[in-house]
Amino acid sequence: MNVCYTYDVSDAVLSTFAGASKRHREYLLRVFDQLIEDPFLAGDFVERDAIGRPVQVKRFGDWCITYWSEHLADKVHVIDIEYLKG
Repeated sequence: MNVCYTYDVSDAVLSTFAGASKRHREYLLRVFDQLIEDPFLAGDFVERDAIGRPVQVKRFGDWCITYWSEHLADKVHVIDIEYLKG
């Protein structure tokens, strides 16, 4: 059985994404696809969100992405992105 995950993004992610260059937006879309291809991908470290949920924080090139996987819903939630060179 092949389970297909989807992703969603927070309003903060959407705002940063909208302000990014076309090249960066295309790169971020590839990263988001990578996250749903491997929803068990561990971050470089783990933080806790506002409600205490563990979230993964991982560097992808010049971007730091914060996300968590909701396996019961087959979804990856991207809750923060930060451009590290800007």
